[in-house]
Amino acid sequence: MITCGGGAGVAEQGGFINRGTYRFTEAGTLTLARGAWFKNHGTIRNDSHGSVSILNSVAEIAAFSNDTGAVVSSLGSNSVLLVRLQNIMDAGGTWLAMTNAEIRLDPVTVLAMSPNTVFQGDTASTGIVDIAGDWSINMTGVASGIVTFAQHNELRIVTNISLDLDASGASGGTTEGAVPGSVMWGGSGLGIDIEDSTLTLNTPVSLSGANAVLRSSGAPKSGILVNAVGNTFTHALAGSLTIRCADSGTVGVGFENRGTFVFATMNASVAAISHANVFRNVEGAAIRANAGSGNTAIFTGSGQLSNQGSLEVLSGTLDVASTIHYPQFESGALTGGVLDVNGTLDLNRGANIITIGTNAVVRLRGADTTFPELMGNLTTVNGTFGLHSGMVYNATGDLVVPGTIEFGLSDSDQSDVVVKTGISNAVNVTLTGGKVSVVDLGLSTPGTFTLIEFTGTRTGFLSMGAVPPNGLGYKLRHLDKMVQLSVSGGGGVILLFF
Repeated sequence: MITCGGGAGVAEQGGFINRGTYRFTEAGTLTLARGAWFKNHGTIRNDSHGSVSILNSVAEIAAFSNDTGAVVSSLGSNSVLLVRLQNIMDAGGTWLAMTNAEIRLDPVTVLAMSPNTVFQGDTASTGIVDIAGDWSINMTGVASGIVTFAQHNELRIVTNISLDLDASGASGGTTEGAVPGSVMWGGSGLGIDIEDSTLTLNTPVSLSGANAVLRSSGAPKSGILVNAVGNTFTHALAGSLTIRCADSGTVGVGFENRGTFVFATMNASVAAISHANVFRNVEGAAIRANAGSGNTAIFTGSGQLSNQGSLEVLSGTLDVASTIHYPQFESGALTGGVLDVNGTLDLNRGANIITIGTNAVVRLRGADTTFPELMGNLTTVNGTFGLHSGMVYNATGDLVVPGTIEFGLSDSDQSDVVVKTGISNAVNVTLTGGKVSVVDLGLSTPGTFTLIEFTGTRTGFLSMGAVPPNGLGYKLRHLDKMVQLSVSGGGGVILLFF
């Protein structure tokens, strides 16, 4: 124990300065009592292959500081160094865990953290630096190797802060063998207590725990975890990210995606527990489900999934539970957001999608893509309906298109007899005011594409919208029971009416 005379609460009474190596060769505890301080200018090392703790006496204000170039390290299998102190400062030192060792940083108060501070875990042998405790300043510094938060203890956000760890490897680490960082949110059942605060992630993060929790303790609060513009959050395990408050009141915590949120594995789920808890995908942001063929990613619970950005299924299935409120679907109409499907998307709304609204976009990619609420039920396109890469939509009824039909075409889609990418089996079509847009997925040879086939009557004509700048010419042909696109060797857009 390092302690000083006087009373608790009297700061800067005296302490210990380490300019050499302070080494733990066996498990144990170093306690800082009253107003004592420990200033590390050299190296603190736990290579005991056991658990070592650096702690405060209860309710006292002892402080720990790690100076520029100083190192706090835990080395070797089963070596664990827990630093749980009332006041912690770092002026640009290194927190180092190598060769199956761990450092667990669990402060009560962080007074200062330098952007030059390095949190360096191992990669080949899973040395981990874990960050938890109470934070009221930005989490700055450099991440090298494996760095986690909330793996062993809860991370509590006291005020609005951001996670700003440079994990690119550009800043390196201060020790030999520094590599780009992998920042992970880990811990089964552990998580982030957000309260009424906002934590903004400016560092790529992946979910590594079987059940991570975003919550508020005590009375319901309205804190938000924000995945920033340009940032990526990856749900990488077959487990749940749970969003919940202390009860199911009218106020709830939320996850706001402004960047990219990726489901990267099978059976990954997001659970918004009560109706007040929300996962919000804002305009310009993307949710990408890439669970793999035959696998499913899930939104579940009774909260809200609000999609004003892009909801993309890259592979496998994305399933949105019927108990989740999806505000961009009202009375049979999609009212906003982009739904881009190359696999299976099931919104489980209990009602068919008959209208794509003015501000909504639906794209179906590939012959095997399915979207149960939409298939065979669509009657009106006011927004954009995209069909790409061999997707043939079987309409089965009348279709009104004052909006845009987008066709993603390649040379293999050419046919003047059948639809290979487009809309088939419509009955009566009303095309007045509608447009055709073309996306080049491999167009190089002149030819004819049958875009729309119908069995009844046609009212009005489609006009040409956006076309790719590939030097080819595009002509729409309105035939008795078809709408076709003629692609020529070059020059402009021509409309032909028959």
